[in-house]
Amino acid sequence: MIRTARSALLFMALQAALLYPATAGAYFEESEVGVRSVGFGRAFTAIADDASAIHWNAAGLAGMARSQVLLAYSRPYNVEGLQSNYLSLAMPLSFASAGISWHHFGAADILSEDTFSLALARDIWDSGPWRVAVGATGKLARIGFADYTDRTTSDDVSGISESHVTADASILLRHGSRFRFGANLANIGSPSFDLVDGSSGGTDLPTVLRLGAAFQWNPESIISMDIQQVDED
Repeated sequence: MIRTARSALLFMALQAALLYPATAGAYFEESEVGVRSVGFGRAFTAIADDASAIHWNAAGLAGMARSQVLLAYSRPYNVEGLQSNYLSLAMPLSFASAGISWHHFGAADILSEDTFSLALARDIWDSGPWRVAVGATGKLARIGFADYTDRTTSDDVSGISESHVTADASILLRHGSRFRFGANLANIGSPSFDLVDGSSGGTDLPTVLRLGAAFQWNPESIISMDIQQVDED
């Protein structure tokens, strides 16, 4: 298989990133999902109440009044050939709120990382000023390399891929219209991917705990804060 010099250099750069000793962050690096989350500096766990909540805190879907679609495209690190795409659909149902999403990161014909998610959320407590919602997300994470030619040996290497199932659990507490508190436990079970020989036993998709709080001190202003713990063991 003949590749352009640009594709070959990009492929070697991706391989180097995956083989770098700090492999815990090599696969499925944290990415920005939704313009609002970027505006809040990713302190979005207690605020997410739109179609991006599938990623940040699925319990936020319970507060949706109507269906929403979110489409996003970016070029990570401003590297030509790399792209990140996100597509989600969320809708309120009679018994709960539901959402589906697809998140893609990669370089065409070289590397692909895809996450498919299905989320459900509903209110479980609504009394006085307090309202509590819970959410759960099932995820299929897949990594794949396309066919390529090893330029050191001129051997054709067949594409490889690996998929694992994981899940998120989340909760959102609202007090009146001003205070919100959220928690999201992502990638439960921390599945391990072992695609590259010599990568020290593979790379885990780490379990991530996010805790967030938000205060809306006037109709147009919100103060938010997130604390994140990543379990890379």
